[in-house]
Amino acid sequence: MVMSWLIIAEKDNTAKRIASILFRDVKTLKNGRVSYYYSPSNDAYVVGLKGHIVELDYPKELNNWKTPLEKLLQVEPVKKIKEKTITSILKEIAKNAERVTVATDYDREGE
Repeated sequence: MVMSWLIIAEKDNTAKRIASILFRDVKTLKNGRVSYYYSPSNDAYVVGLKGHIVELDYPKELNNWKTPLEKLLQVEPVKKIKEKTITSILKEIAKNAERVTVATDYDREGE
């Protein structure tokens, strides 16, 4: 089984820059309108995100100001996938990734 390195960047242009700085043999791959970058000699992929690719929310019936806080703390959040193509690229590469580097901004939203 091939083990690869997955680097996740905040945006596409950041992913492209990271790939070009770290690797000499970068190839641009495309899935629909989403570009990502691959170095064959390092078996490394660099994928840029696009805003929030997954959002968490409360179930619709509880998503109002009248719901008691205790009830909100006990319920499982609902995942809403915003960027399906990027999510599927990440899932596919992550299956065989030996290393994952999160190269997003060092803030609450970049984690």
